[in-house]
Amino acid sequence: SRTQFIGLDVGRSATKVCALEGERRIALSFPTAVMHVPDAIIPNDVAALAKPDTVTVDGRELWVGPTALAQQMQAEALGRRDEWVLEIEHFALLASAISRLRAAGLDYDPKKAVVTLGVPSRVAAQRLDLVVDLRKRAADLLGDGSSKPIIQILPQPLGIIGAHTLTPEGTAKEGHDPDTARFAVIEVGQYTTDFSAVRDGGTVVGATISTDGVELVARRAADDLAAKGLRLYPRDLSEIMLHTRVRRRGVDVELRPTLERAVQELLIPKIASAAKAAFGAQLLEEADAVLVAGGGAYWVYDALLPA
Repeated sequence: SRTQFIGLDVGRSATKVCALEGERRIALSFPTAVMHVPDAIIPNDVAALAKPDTVTVDGRELWVGPTALAQQMQAEALGRRDEWVLEIEHFALLASAISRLRAAGLDYDPKKAVVTLGVPSRVAAQRLDLVVDLRKRAADLLGDGSSKPIIQILPQPLGIIGAHTLTPEGTAKEGHDPDTARFAVIEVGQYTTDFSAVRDGGTVVGATISTDGVELVARRAADDLAAKGLRLYPRDLSEIMLHTRVRRRGVDVELRPTLERAVQELLIPKIASAAKAAFGAQLLEEADAVLVAGGGAYWVYDALLPA
């Protein structure tokens, strides 16, 4: 088949995109950062670096990815509410993803393309209004005026089940039968922790929910630092979960003890309680596996084992 299969996962810290056409595969990622191009004279060196990071949405030029990350000051983190999937910043990330695939060698053709977008579980399960509007507007954005791609919208955790059970070609791995698979997924992200499950090959609707993500922990660290007269800025909230320290006034401030304490006191109880509510005792016992993934998995995996 010459169909172009494209997968997009717009995370709070990074946007991941992959494409498959025949035997050709492309996978890449870029920072989830967006800003409007300043209404000012842009120096030649900045303009040259920004060219591959520039997209136009609704007639407005935006910088996406590394350029936006470098040029923004004190910008609020993206994606803190469900409705953001319909905001210009989200569509700029989608447009940039396709642009980057083209730059990587994909001859993108909307009439051949099937684009799968991942959204938080809560949006997929409870916000049909957003899903319907997102599907229509994404098809318009990624079309060429005469043809549009097919747009599929799925809960992000379902991709984890696919990665666990399917080969890169899309066939079942040895020992896995899609028609009888039973999996539960906990995807620990920055803004949300998303839950999803499949039983006998079908999605369990009641298990598709979301709760708080690691930003809950980062905000505890921000409160602790504020008491010491130091401030964490919006982008610090994702960075500290990776590097556990910030540099302030020439000094590295180590935050790991604060983060570990907040994980135990705040995040683990939230995730464990939500998982039991989403999956129930029967599904947890029947499941072939409970898959823990996402950028925050490192912080919670060991603690969730006995839970």
